[in-house]
Amino acid sequence: MAVKPSVKTILAILVILVVVISIPVAVFLIRQRQEIRERAAVPTGQATVSLSPTSATYNVGQSFNISVSFNTANIAISAVAVRLSYPYSGSTPELTASDIQINPSLLATGSWSCPVKTISPSGGTVQIDIACVNTDINGYTSATDTQLATFSMVANQVPATNPTTLRFDSNLSVITQKSDGQDVLLIPTSTGSYTISGGAAIPTPSPTIAQSPT
Repeated sequence: MAVKPSVKTILAILVILVVVISIPVAVFLIRQRQEIRERAAVPTGQATVSLSPTSATYNVGQSFNISVSFNTANIAISAVAVRLSYPYSGSTPELTASDIQINPSLLATGSWSCPVKTISPSGGTVQIDIACVNTDINGYTSATDTQLATFSMVANQVPATNPTTLRFDSNLSVITQKSDGQDVLLIPTSTGSYTISGGAAIPTPSPTIAQSPT
């Protein structure tokens, strides 16, 4: 007469089977997590963009210049495009931007063309777009910060958001690698914070004209 296995024996066998199956699954999941972490730890880009000055205080009516720079981190590139933005309230910006000037040293090489230089206030945000293409067969390489352009700003009145922060749009700022056209720009962290004082700008004294005695 055959002996039927007890319920306890069947449960023990099922537990062993579950353990045997779960061990390789757990090992696989752990390896997957490690691979994801390793990929996430690798920077998506090495080139950088920055602003100067990063912070300053100015008077109402005082004009000041902002410099935009980039660093390719020794990677040969073919193009640089940045979008900067800052907020405003009301119908017109309290701070106005104008006069985008590309670095003359870049233009003097004959290898740079900069077709995009626009300033567009709309919907409470001023957007500043600058885009340049390098046509050199070897691309452009730098290991230090290189000035891309400058532009002027002036405060017509104390802004509602004071200080006003100028920042890069990470979705619309790119630096393309020469070899394959991939974006090598690290997510920008540089910002410009500008405080506007309520006092009027100090006027430049006019020369005094001496009058001859009569």
